[in-house]
Amino acid sequence: MNPAILLQIATGLDLDVFKSKGPGNPVYNYVLAGLLAAGIIYVVYYYITRRARLREQAMQREETRLRLMLTESDLGERERTMLEHLAGSSLPQDIQPLLTVRTAFESAAEKFRAEHADDPLLKRVPELRQRLGYGIGNPRNPFVSTRMLAPGLRLQCTLPGAKRSVTFVTTILGLGERAFFIKPPTARGNPADLTRFETLAFKLARERDAQYEFECRVMAQAQSGVRPVALEHSTSIRKLLFRNAPRVPFALDVHFFVVKQEVAAEHKHRTFKRHESQYSLLGKILDLSLGGLRLIAELPGQKPVEGDIVVFQLPQANIKDDLVAEVIGVVSPQQDMIQMHMQFVGSKELNRLKLSKFLQVEQERQGQPAEAPPPPSIDSGDHATGPS
Repeated sequence: MNPAILLQIATGLDLDVFKSKGPGNPVYNYVLAGLLAAGIIYVVYYYITRRARLREQAMQREETRLRLMLTESDLGERERTMLEHLAGSSLPQDIQPLLTVRTAFESAAEKFRAEHADDPLLKRVPELRQRLGYGIGNPRNPFVSTRMLAPGLRLQCTLPGAKRSVTFVTTILGLGERAFFIKPPTARGNPADLTRFETLAFKLARERDAQYEFECRVMAQAQSGVRPVALEHSTSIRKLLFRNAPRVPFALDVHFFVVKQEVAAEHKHRTFKRHESQYSLLGKILDLSLGGLRLIAELPGQKPVEGDIVVFQLPQANIKDDLVAEVIGVVSPQQDMIQMHMQFVGSKELNRLKLSKFLQVEQERQGQPAEAPPPPSIDSGDHATGPS
């Protein structure tokens, strides 16, 4: 169809009034061109404004989602400002990954440290990391950096020596993005000077996880007060298998209380107590390590099986709490005897430190080297693959 007819129908104008009997009337051409230009301008304007409305609606949705995420994480405008600085953007879609992906947060923090080394906001990053659940307290996060530590956490520290190393328990007094601070041991009632050591070795265990070891360079030490020691952060962290923990032979008589696995499954995350057990047995600890223990006992009317939970006390190690271990192997060397291999579960860090000290003292008393290999098992191989 002729465009002029279409234009006449759309506008309701009688274009014939602009025509003349003479050929090439310019008025008709000018009106037609003007109406076409107006139509094009309207279409372009509608397209641009529609896209702007869609972008604005998308931004509103992202903003609503971000505010919901901040509310669920119990974060306010102060924390949002910090996230904007770390992300280098105020757009919601750039901030959201820092709230949900740990690696995205750490990458942004690393870039911010490199570009803004003297920014006061760096002092608040460790607290934000903990509030987002990216610290060591969240077992879903792999322990890959000492920046994940938190103030108040206890560590086992070893000082190298010419004749023998010295181990003590210390507390993290403070934490920054550049360094963390620990409390030094005391010598004759005064804080010891640790600046003569180039590095310090640490061990840390996470509940329901494993034990880790790492070394940190000594940066400085305060000259007054408790004289906190500043240590450089480290990402060289080694996860220790409990099988590698040295076993120390014992002959300790202990009263064990057994919680059946079907009962334990109903209370998986609880700290079990002796009164929750279904029966008990008298036994003897044959060897003990940070990871677990091996014992032998006379069989009562019931026989423990793999997966059962055993609760007992170890006052010899100055541990007041009940210790809990899971049966991971059962051997019957005699008809009326049973040998079990067990792995500690849910141990508190303080109890692990006390146990570590107890094992170290016992090793020295028995004349064993500090890192002696575990003694051979009396059975055919079940113990050789155990974690104790």
